[in-house]
Amino acid sequence: MNNLPDFDINILLDKFSYHFGNKTNDFLEFAQENGFRNPELIIKDLQTIQNDIFNYIWEITSPDKRLKGTELQKISEIYLTGKYKWINEIGIEAINRWLFWMTWHEGILK
Repeated sequence: MNNLPDFDINILLDKFSYHFGNKTNDFLEFAQENGFRNPELIIKDLQTIQNDIFNYIWEITSPDKRLKGTELQKISEIYLTGKYKWINEIGIEAINRWLFWMTWHEGILK
């Protein structure tokens, strides 16, 4: 997380995380407008956070457990608030947009 600028990470997640993937081009435009240096490194940091929660969900559902949306949301919120003390409702909602899509895509979401 060393690459993140002095900016609310929750807002950065909100600008980046999206259903059906991420808004990389929109984020790069936002980063340029706000004078961020090395936005590609910021994207890597944001993807690390996303991958962290996805890997956790993957581990607890392997080999074939499926989760309802409400279960996924609760697990995600507990995990994220426990691991990232800075995260708030905006960041959780942003990550969950992406996470719900990824878990659906991988057959975890019922």
